[in-house]
Amino acid sequence: LGFHAFLAGLSLGAQKDVKDIVRILGPILAHKCLAALALGSSIVKANAPNHVFYTLITLFSLTTPIGVVVGLGIARVSDNLLWAAACQSLAAGTFIYVAVYELVPGSLTIRNGLVRLIVLFVCLALGFGLMAMLAIWL
Repeated sequence: LGFHAFLAGLSLGAQKDVKDIVRILGPILAHKCLAALALGSSIVKANAPNHVFYTLITLFSLTTPIGVVVGLGIARVSDNLLWAAACQSLAAGTFIYVAVYELVPGSLTIRNGLVRLIVLFVCLALGFGLMAMLAIWL
C-alpha cells in the first residue's frame, strides 16, 4: 500500500504540465482517502495499540508527498517525457496488481453464491469499462 502510494506521488511529481497534474491529482486524492480508510480499518480490526496506529497512518500519509518530491527532483534533472510515462506505468501497474491478485480473487469465489458472483463480476466489468471511458475522455 505504501509502495503504491509512493509511486502515485512519483508519477504526480514527474509531470511537467499543470493540466496533467490536475488530471492525475483528483484520482490520487480520491484513492488515497479510500486507501487510508482501509488501512485504518485493518489496523483497528487487528486491535493494534494506539502508538502503532498513529505511526502507520503517519508513515502512510507521508509516502505520496515523498514520492512527489522525488518525482520533482528527477523530473528537474531529466527533461525526457519517458520518465513521466514510466512513473505513470509503474503506479498503474501496482494498482492493477493489487486489484487482480489480492482483491478480486477473494471476492469472486463461488462460496459467496452464484448470484452474488455474477453481480460482482458484472460490477467489476462495469468498473473497468467506466475507468477506460474516463481515461479516453480525459
